[in-house]
Amino acid sequence: MDDGLEFDPALAGPWPVGRAAGYEPMLADEVRAAMLETKSEPSPVEEMQGLLNAMTAELRAQFALFQKIRTQAEARIDRDEPEAKTARADAKSAVDALALITRTLEKIDGLQRGLADMLAREAEETFDDAAYAALLADIDRKIAERGEERALQLLADRAAAAAGGTDPPGPP
Repeated sequence: MDDGLEFDPALAGPWPVGRAAGYEPMLADEVRAAMLETKSEPSPVEEMQGLLNAMTAELRAQFALFQKIRTQAEARIDRDEPEAKTARADAKSAVDALALITRTLEKIDGLQRGLADMLAREAEETFDDAAYAALLADIDRKIAERGEERALQLLADRAAAAAGGTDPPGPP
């Protein structure tokens, strides 16, 4: 993927700071907001994640700029020879810059994945009885919520069927 022309910079976005692996593009705005909050002293890992996210945002902007330069240069290639020569040089340098940005974004992504793996391993190592009990309580809560949602849906379906006269006679 060293060819900058086939790279989509939208795939390179900020990672959730202070959390384990799992990039979710829909959380990009929330992550940016969290990156601005400085209520407590960030850990070195969170600082590194924030720096890598800032670098990703800057490189995405640079990527868009060099794409524009390349497009403008390609439009000038068909002109007279001196202008075409300059346009080919501009296009080549823009493509080279795009390839470098792509490789840099790939390296940043690798670093982010490494940090996320490290956080996941750390979370596994610190998983004690209290964390296990909290996990079980969370699972029980989710099961109860889903059961209640499902029961309410069944009651609503039965009421609709009874109102429409399609329900069999007798109690539900």
